Amino acid sequence: MDTTENGIVHIRQPATAPQPRRVMVFDTTLRDGEQAPGNVMSAEQKVAMFRRLDALGLDLVEGGFPASSGEDFEAFREMAQGPRASKICAFCRAAERDIDIIAEGLGSSGNAQIEILLVGSEIHLEHKRRITAEEAIEEAVRSVRHAASLGFDDIAVAPEDATRGSLPFLERLLKASVEAGARTVAIPDTVGCALPHEFAALVRAIRSWVGPDVILSAHCHDDMGLALANTLAALEAGADSFQATLCGIGERAGNTALEEAIAQLRLNGPRMGLATDVALEPVIEAAHALREMIRLPLMPTKPLLGTEARTVTAPTHLGWVRTAEAWPVRPVAALRPNAIMVGGTPRNAITRRLAEAGVVIDIDKIDAVCDRLAADPTPTASTITAPWSPSIAKWPTAAPACPAELPQAARRPLSCPAGPPGPSAPGGHHRRELFSAKLTKIFCV
Repeated sequence: MDTTENGIVHIRQPATAPQPRRVMVFDTTLRDGEQAPGNVMSAEQKVAMFRRLDALGLDLVEGGFPASSGEDFEAFREMAQGPRASKICAFCRAAERDIDIIAEGLGSSGNAQIEILLVGSEIHLEHKRRITAEEAIEEAVRSVRHAASLGFDDIAVAPEDATRGSLPFLERLLKASVEAGARTVAIPDTVGCALPHEFAALVRAIRSWVGPDVILSAHCHDDMGLALANTLAALEAGADSFQATLCGIGERAGNTALEEAIAQLRLNGPRMGLATDVALEPVIEAAHALREMIRLPLMPTKPLLGTEARTVTAPTHLGWVRTAEAWPVRPVAALRPNAIMVGGTPRNAITRRLAEAGVVIDIDKIDAVCDRLAADPTPTASTITAPWSPSIAKWPTAAPACPAELPQAARRPLSCPAGPPGPSAPGGHHRRELFSAKLTKIFCV
């Protein structure tokens, strides 16, 4: 029988299924996630969010890019030298000055990783850095050795734009970096151009170059909507770790969303031979905390987080929408509850909505209720009940204020008396939208 743990319904696996491999989780909300308009955080906000991320049980939390500004340096130093459970990571360019600044920020705290950005494609060699492949490799080796000389024992290299780099160049670059002392290779799909099977093939190729002892970490961007798919493909292909951000924030279209990746590993990990010990609910809570901190707008349908992410309208779904086992991700405290908006054949939905309000109507009257709703541009409680139920217990005497997060109200002004003024008649709405708006106006829930 299927089991449930941490809000996830786990599909029963065959008795012969191999032991899942634990995946390392790396959060880059405070560095890559901040690199987008509107996402910039103050030093105090960064430290507060770092504490929240540290409490999630992640393997690594990237504390920022200390060499980028004095404020970033001070925030990183406070994170690194304060109490923490996670290993902290700092990002830098392949420059001795950047590496020295990170060492200064760490002090004697230890338990840290330094991630050095390398040139990973001929496009960047020619058009961004304007250096030769040999110069890029020499720069990488020199930077890794300098970090090692300062006492860093966990050195990661990240060849920027690796998915557009040629395999011969990447092989030379990464072999030289590992020989110089790098222990981790982050594999960035910097512009989100890779397909899952291509990214998986790149992971396997890099594994064949650097051997089994080097940690491979997937870093995917969502420009083409494939960040999560590419991350999972990389993990299935043998990557040890993945990098992600809360809410998927980041440059351009963002990064792999941490909450979505954790949900996938909790739900489908056993079928992929993968596992994580990071719980989903605290991650979702942290994502909402970040959203509030930076006033991040989210699409209503944003998976796991959006206001309509668990809302259905199709009448065929209403029979099971309230059954927890029907949803792969069960309703946990951090998830919005299942919601019902009336669909095109609203008999079941109207019956359920009336029952929730304490209203009892004979089932053979439902068709008449539908007709009355369709005909009345400004429905009230009596539109539904009169003349069939003249006295109804528990009928609300006044509609409560419409919840602020109800996107239905913002998009359909008639759905809530507290919403912005709208046309007096429903106009061009379809029948299914009419029922949804009118019932919401009456019940305001």
